[in-house]
Amino acid sequence: ARQLTAAGREVELVALFDAGLPRPVEDESDTLARRFAAFTAYVNETYGLDVSLTYDELAGLPEDEQLALFMDRAAALAEHVPPAALHHMLTSHQDTRSLEAYRPDPYDGPVVLYRAPEETPWAVKDARYVLDGANGWGDLCPALEIVTVPGAHHLNLLDPPSVEFMADHLENLLSR
Repeated sequence: ARQLTAAGREVELVALFDAGLPRPVEDESDTLARRFAAFTAYVNETYGLDVSLTYDELAGLPEDEQLALFMDRAAALAEHVPPAALHHMLTSHQDTRSLEAYRPDPYDGPVVLYRAPEETPWAVKDARYVLDGANGWGDLCPALEIVTVPGAHHLNLLDPPSVEFMADHLENLLSR
């Protein structure tokens, strides 16, 4: 939206669908070690496995070594977890790390945030994602409108009935 505005184009509205800006952390390596250990515990519980990877093994290692150790241990999952699920695990990590590296600039135009108020089922807990009611956008978007989507969590936001709720709201916004 900033690039379009800078190029002389009009941006009527920016809509964010439960997008959140992760908060910075003091110790990136420690946060990642906790994430990989918690994710390993989640995979073990979900698939009834016994893959060993603890925080103590990961703590103090650089990110690339943590990821390599996780992937080495995760290789044992291949016979128990569908390939598409393993691929999703890796790409989700890459997507998350890209988001955590992103540092947006302020935007003064109209922005609506459709916020999912419910905790996402089976999410790995990470201090970066304990977000405020504006999901981190409040200081960057002075014209931010926050719309809480009843009963939604991050994973079902684009499913009925949440998607119909957002479509109706968005239609009303655009018809003003």
